[in-house]
Amino acid sequence: MMLNVHELNVELAKIKGDIKMINSHIEIIKTNHLKHIEEDLKNVRRVMWGVGFMMMTQMIVVIREYIIKWTNKYVIAKKKNKNATAKERELTNVWSWSSI
Repeated sequence: MMLNVHELNVELAKIKGDIKMINSHIEIIKTNHLKHIEEDLKNVRRVMWGVGFMMMTQMIVVIREYIIKWTNKYVIAKKKNKNATAKERELTNVWSWSSI
């Protein structure tokens, strides 16, 4: 099927119009939608940093409590050992270190 020159020019004009429309949509996406996506990603990053900070804080609290518990057990065992007999000292050392 052969098209004449006029029909080819009309088809070419339609294609050029479609290309201009596609370019305008790309510009809209670049300027508007990408900006909103960037803002959403910033908010997600803030939330992630907040959650990470809370987790790190909780981990520090747990480690601190563990250290305090361990230190208190050690101090109590030492105090008991001062006034105990040799057999009691041996038993206290076994129980205090095995429960940690």
